[in-house]
Amino acid sequence: MALGFKQRNAIRKLAEILTNFLPASGNPMWKGHVNFGSVATKLGLSEYWHGGSKLPAIIYLLENTYERKRSCFQNLIEAVVLEGKTYRNNKGNPLLRNEVDELNKCLLELEFKFPDLHDPKFLESLEDTLSTIIKTAVEGSVETIYRQQLYELKTEFYDLSKLDNRQDAGYRLEKLLSRLFETSGLNSRSPFKVCGEQIDGSVEIDTNTYLIEVKWTKKPINESDLLVFRGKVEGKSSFTRGMFLSINGFTEEAITAITTGKQPNFFLLDGYDLTTVLEEKCSLGELLRHKIRKLAEEGSVYVRLP
Repeated sequence: MALGFKQRNAIRKLAEILTNFLPASGNPMWKGHVNFGSVATKLGLSEYWHGGSKLPAIIYLLENTYERKRSCFQNLIEAVVLEGKTYRNNKGNPLLRNEVDELNKCLLELEFKFPDLHDPKFLESLEDTLSTIIKTAVEGSVETIYRQQLYELKTEFYDLSKLDNRQDAGYRLEKLLSRLFETSGLNSRSPFKVCGEQIDGSVEIDTNTYLIEVKWTKKPINESDLLVFRGKVEGKSSFTRGMFLSINGFTEEAITAITTGKQPNFFLLDGYDLTTVLEEKCSLGELLRHKIRKLAEEGSVYVRLP
């Protein structure tokens, strides 16, 4: 039976909606790749899939299935929707509730109502258009704020490098570092004293607490400063760890001294490490977790990101 104008119009609208659900075709060598061609083949409808321009090919597939193999029409639509939901999720472009609502309207014009596509649980699993817009806007706003804060911290850091008073630069660096932790979503504590002992701060990373030491001296840090810091860490608890930031690095003798004879209980950062974060080459969390893992696995205290 030839299709009437109303039916052809409904199928065209249906095809326009479905065109974004799946790719038209794919390389046969791509294992598990799903497209309109593979769906048609799986359902025994390959004779109605001629490929070529996507929208005309989908219209041809839908019209011929509806007209000649109507018993397969529901399976075809539901397969495209379910495979499309997975495909779109994997691409970070989730299927929207309003797309399925429009699809269902077209199906009603064709005198079809598929229960699975009206199922409340299925519809609730889809993204809402408004919530998607809001989510995208919020994520974009958060990213913009983060990058702006990072830019301000970077500018301040480079300004500090020009100060003649290095002790003042060190104090201000402590505050800058605390703000960087906050910007990066890490729970930190400002400088404090314990029984008269100065601690430049602490930070919580994956439920573990790390004491912080910050130095901005003209020369690399020597052995004595590292041994003093090790004593601060060891004096707290068996599970306390630390991180020592020296903008101008450490002497080789110092690094050898703290890794000889005793298990190291802190890791080292320098100005290069800090600038990789401020220049957005990596996040602070990525940098610290890499160093923490190397400390735990290899006893390495002074490593770079790969």
